[in-house]
Amino acid sequence: MAVLGYSRTRTVEPAMEPLTISEAKAHLRVTGSDDDTYIESLIVTAREELERQARIALINQTWVAKLDEWPPCRHIELRPAPLSSVTSITYLDETGTSQTLASSEYEVDTGRMPGVVHLAYNATWPTTRSTQNAITITYVAGYGEDADNVPRRAKHAMLLWIESHFCGRGMEGGSRFAWDTLIRGLQYGDYP
Repeated sequence: MAVLGYSRTRTVEPAMEPLTISEAKAHLRVTGSDDDTYIESLIVTAREELERQARIALINQTWVAKLDEWPPCRHIELRPAPLSSVTSITYLDETGTSQTLASSEYEVDTGRMPGVVHLAYNATWPTTRSTQNAITITYVAGYGEDADNVPRRAKHAMLLWIESHFCGRGMEGGSRFAWDTLIRGLQYGDYP
């Protein structure tokens, strides 16, 4: 499968974090509330770092991809993985008017890592204006709306990262190795 270059931006953050402060504090064996604000910030940072390194989205979040032109092949890979759904595909036609590609013109494969938009049978990509960002794909990526859908491996990696940064204020030795191992296993193509 060819990789198509495009820009992408997260437009809607996840509605929740994969870990609660209670889960993080239990892992850290922290009973008081003095460090709650710090631990909450570590949860967010751990998720962001895991998503960046593994190229995945844990809790559903909305992304917008912009392409200058249609790919020469019949598919477009969408990152981060996993793809939950495609909200819309719009493009600028030759006159510069925004058009919406009918959902009957494409199929969405959420079972692949990363997810793919396939051109439907006998369909062709419409002609676009030759300009930057002529095509806009709005989509949702993530394992679902609920933290229960997030792989345990990802949650464990986050806990290790949080522990390392809370207790040691940095990652060294065995914790770093464990983190790297867990992240490699979450990168698309390797999980599950």
